[in-house]
Amino acid sequence: MIPLESESKVEPEEKFKNLKADFEKLQSNLVEKENEFITFKTNIEKQNSLNEIKTEFTKHIPDNTLVSKSTIFVEAKEKGFSFEKEDGRVVVKDAMGNVIKNDSTLSPVSVKEWVSEFVTPYLPAQTGGSGKKDEPAGAKTGSLEAFLKEAEKQGWGASKQNEEMAKRIAAGTLKL
Repeated sequence: MIPLESESKVEPEEKFKNLKADFEKLQSNLVEKENEFITFKTNIEKQNSLNEIKTEFTKHIPDNTLVSKSTIFVEAKEKGFSFEKEDGRVVVKDAMGNVIKNDSTLSPVSVKEWVSEFVTPYLPAQTGGSGKKDEPAGAKTGSLEAFLKEAEKQGWGASKQNEEMAKRIAAGTLKL
């Protein structure tokens, strides 16, 4: 290839300066693009981490909440709680940045434990039952125990009780 006359007349020093300037501009463009890429990559990693944390949080929320699971997550963050991954686990931190720990074991509280307590106000009130322990079942119908309870309730004397017992045994409705 034959150099053009105009190129051959350009001073070698000037050509070197132009090439060097172009090279430096390309290098600065490369650094700029690398920084953009690193920023983009960091943002994606943060978003992935946040999604993992949010998934871990919301999977422990029951389906019957009064508000959406996302709303509960946002509410927890607004109340000053934060969630971070440490040693491959999600830990819950209070407003001061301290890891919330189990009082008895002093190990970090699991997200499941913390969420189950935090979500309580967002659950509908339980219907039915008074919240007391179940009473033991009454005596079976036709048993001596049920008959004696009925006799006591009715206020039967001994003679009435014996008379009623004889009738029921004969009818087969009372088994001893």
